[in-house]
Amino acid sequence: MWTVRKAISGISAGILTALVSGCIVSGPSDEQIRAALPGAETVTLSESGNYGFVSGALGHDINFVTTAFALEDSELEEEQIEFDQLGFVHERFSQVRNGLRVIGGDLRVSLDSDGEVRAATGVILDSELLEDPSVGESEAGDLALAATEGATELIESELVYVVPSSGGVTTLAWRVEVTGSSFGIPVHDDVFIGAELGELVDRHPRIYTARNRRTFDANNTLQANLVLTEGAGPSGIADVDAAHDAAGGTYDCMAGLFGRDSFDGAGAQLISIARTGDPERGGGPLLNAFWDGQAMYYGQGFANLDVGAHEFAHALTQNTANLIYQNESGAINESASDILAAICDSYEKGGVSATTFIIGEDIRINGQGGFTKNLSDPLASGLPDLYSERYIGPEDNGGVHINAGIGNLAFYLLSEGGVHPRNKTSVSVVGVGMNNATQIFYRALTSYMGTNTNFAQARAAFEQAASDIHGSESSEVFSVREAFSAVGIGVAPTQRPPATTPSGTQAPGIGTVPTQTGGAVATSGAVVGGCQVGNQPGAPMWFILFFAAVFLGRSNRSRS
Repeated sequence: MWTVRKAISGISAGILTALVSGCIVSGPSDEQIRAALPGAETVTLSESGNYGFVSGALGHDINFVTTAFALEDSELEEEQIEFDQLGFVHERFSQVRNGLRVIGGDLRVSLDSDGEVRAATGVILDSELLEDPSVGESEAGDLALAATEGATELIESELVYVVPSSGGVTTLAWRVEVTGSSFGIPVHDDVFIGAELGELVDRHPRIYTARNRRTFDANNTLQANLVLTEGAGPSGIADVDAAHDAAGGTYDCMAGLFGRDSFDGAGAQLISIARTGDPERGGGPLLNAFWDGQAMYYGQGFANLDVGAHEFAHALTQNTANLIYQNESGAINESASDILAAICDSYEKGGVSATTFIIGEDIRINGQGGFTKNLSDPLASGLPDLYSERYIGPEDNGGVHINAGIGNLAFYLLSEGGVHPRNKTSVSVVGVGMNNATQIFYRALTSYMGTNTNFAQARAAFEQAASDIHGSESSEVFSVREAFSAVGIGVAPTQRPPATTPSGTQAPGIGTVPTQTGGAVATSGAVVGGCQVGNQPGAPMWFILFFAAVFLGRSNRSRS
């Protein structure tokens, strides 16, 4: 649960909402937003019309901004405020309605150095919301346990409003925190049970399946002992040393590229548990790795920089965009972890190598190679590589590992350029290079994504990040559009600016300062929302689900 730092009275400067995918139309249309905010240049809405991303020169008069999105009745509480290297201020607010927290209803707003609103993303609530529950707290607890495989204990519950990650209307629900164990991975979920009908409304897993270090060794048991602390020499235990090095390497990568002090930006301790035992077998090697919100756990043979950076990125995401680990937002969450693993591999080796975009090649199980993900060709790993072919269904938390391949390929093409590896689209992408792609990715994730960001809004976030760093009509912005269009997200630009190759200007944290800041991106094109029915990926489903379960953690449990 976030700690509320300051309650906002009245309308806070710079707050704009936008819109959770679903099939019930509500909220303002694109035309209404543009009429109320003439400076809006990018308006990317979900199909439901109640979640999205808006950017442009949105003005200094906050009343116009808030009125456009019907925020007069909302109560807003500030959660986070950050200042970046370009002089922007990024604020995140939670919502309270009728005295209850709105889960998934966060608002993120960015202001430039002159105090003008430049971008915002978030959720608009329906004007009429149920206030009195028909389902009691005790009954909701029983329903949550019954609906969660491996759950054995109730931690706490509260009445809230929840914006479903799969789309639909904001619902009065009981948030029930449950714990347990399933398939060797701890279960720790917030389960949302409808307060009127008792249905399962949503599920937010807290287990993400990935310099001030403390590294423990469980020796394939359920009891871990501290072995290494910061500054200590090697222990001589291969897995322990590898886990310690992975934490250090990822910290150095984040500090060197982004100037970030650990995953929370405030020097949080990096705790790693090597040779984690499988609790369902009373010990023995766990064939997995995961982040549980506090520490990184590695089964024997899983400790390496790829896996460590992947899990560390879940912590970074948790402390910034806080993407819900379900459906499209969860796939973006997983993709962000894969991307950071590739980034840190490149950082450690001093540049892109033959294995930069192969994640997990160093995993060893019983001395043999483990499982890999190929960012440059997701289908080679059995994952879909086109938005229209994404998995839609209940497994793998709605396809968080499966559909990550779509975002992975977009990033690869943004960095390296080229065309779709299976020629499923005809878009040719002009690559911007790993350094520029890295900074665009980081800014998009940490400044412009929110809890329910979907693939369409991810594209808009990348465009805005590229615009901030390189200028609104820069080649880098066009490359972002090309990369996402190549994987079926939005339309490709019809023509490039006169300079048809990226400027080569390095983003802050890597090299020289940008040549132009500010500006707003052009309209990002077609909306990709949560109601479109996609095809099943071409690879056999058993392979995809096995891959998702074993490679970087099976956080999904089947639903009954």
